[in-house]
Amino acid sequence: MRRLALLVCALLVLAPLSAALPATAQTDDTTCETTVTHDAFRTDNTTVTEATNGTASSTVDNTQVSVDTNVAFVHLSAQNPNGYCVEYTVEISPDVVDPADLGTIEANNGTETASWRAIHDFDADETYTEVTFTLQPGESATFAPSKVRVASLKWTGTAKDKAAGVLGGIDLGVGSIFGDGDLEQRKYTLTPENESGDRVSVALSNSSLDKEVTEYQAVYRTSDDGVWIPVETDTSAPVYKAESADGDVVTFHFNDADGEVEFVANPSVVDKATHQYRAYMAGADWIRGLVPDDGDNTAMIHAVTLSPTVAVTRHP
Repeated sequence: MRRLALLVCALLVLAPLSAALPATAQTDDTTCETTVTHDAFRTDNTTVTEATNGTASSTVDNTQVSVDTNVAFVHLSAQNPNGYCVEYTVEISPDVVDPADLGTIEANNGTETASWRAIHDFDADETYTEVTFTLQPGESATFAPSKVRVASLKWTGTAKDKAAGVLGGIDLGVGSIFGDGDLEQRKYTLTPENESGDRVSVALSNSSLDKEVTEYQAVYRTSDDGVWIPVETDTSAPVYKAESADGDVVTFHFNDADGEVEFVANPSVVDKATHQYRAYMAGADWIRGLVPDDGDNTAMIHAVTLSPTVAVTRHP
């Protein structure tokens, strides 16, 4: 009996020690020690030409990447045949794909994600696409934002000078009244490229220039003489919108192939008044036939009792 009691005590002492051993033996192996850069899609003229006209590939340190532009946007596929994880950086010329900050893109394998960003090279005076992701040993993945057409906002890169003259350079705040001076163009027309179900994404920030759209408004119509309707998040609507988790990208989904979106970045006072008027008209069937829907008819805008602004403000 005494020998049995000693055996039980020994087991009780060893049990917690053995349970703790795996935890102390584990190591953090989540960071890849191997990194590769595939820049042929940006720096090699032959590869850029091949990618622009269809499909091109690149091999670096036993890792493969291919770019296919025989689609609406681009397919980027990668393979890691090695026995260790690899962190990839892929640079793509603006001749191949329009640079855009799409944020996080999920792979088709449902496991990996990629960071899809627009990077500006000040030495080369070029903005290009940079995609970064990690593949585990023997893993392959395809990042395919091909169902998304990207509308890149046109930025000046430098702010306008303050007002000069008799006021001695005092800033009158004209930019805040009549629109953000950092944008070359604030109004865009977005339409699906092919058939119903297409999407168009707008990047609301530019990391290379440290610029962002703090407010935007969007309306849609499904015919040339149709009423403009504010774009909402109702997925059953002819056109609806969805923002990325970080709010850096807004995507417009076209359930109706005839849909057309008017997107305004950093809207001015006049833009906001026009948007209010259109929102009012969209819900006023009885007055649609009496008042022409003319965005430039400011007198008519102010003659109508306006509803609250429906424009979207980011980062409140």
